Amino acid sequence: YYLEQSKLPLEDKFKTTIHYHFASKSYQKIIDAAKQLPIENIKDAWTAYRIGQAYYYHSETQDALKYYERAVGFMPLNLEFQEKLASAYFDAKLMTKARMTYEFIIKENEKRPVSLCNLGYIYALQGEYEKAETFYDKAIALNPDYEQALINKAAMLFLRKESASAKKMINRVLKINPQNAQALQAIKQFNL
Repeated sequence: YYLEQSKLPLEDKFKTTIHYHFASKSYQKIIDAAKQLPIENIKDAWTAYRIGQAYYYHSETQDALKYYERAVGFMPLNLEFQEKLASAYFDAKLMTKARMTYEFIIKENEKRPVSLCNLGYIYALQGEYEKAETFYDKAIALNPDYEQALINKAAMLFLRKESASAKKMINRVLKINPQNAQALQAIKQFNL
């Protein structure tokens, strides 16, 4: 309420406005505010990141990318920002950029299960299954209950015709989360 009543120019209250709307999950309001200020005027990594997230939540990947890149430009070692940027690259089908960003993240901190799993998935899509499985194994070693890594590992096992091991992996996922849609689909699709 007070932000809307403020007589300050948008640029002076922009950071606070974005933070407030992000905290209240008013993503459309963030997008509306962002459209009123050129991206070059944003001088704060967290503000750029929050705008990127708002666009990402609205499936506007190209716009999200611009803001994530801006955030990373200010804080290149913030690995959370880097992971969001890599995911957006992936969604935009910019696989080389996604792969390079995930590799950077892992070089900076090899204990990032999401980055390990996602990098593995990129390698799987490129047909480098052994490399993919290595990344899935590392992600699972860090987080034994990481459902997506377990699902992806099961897919590798299934490709190698190791159906019994794949079924064990899928059942492990269902023990963690009985509602996991991918695991339920795998059981149905492959008669596991």
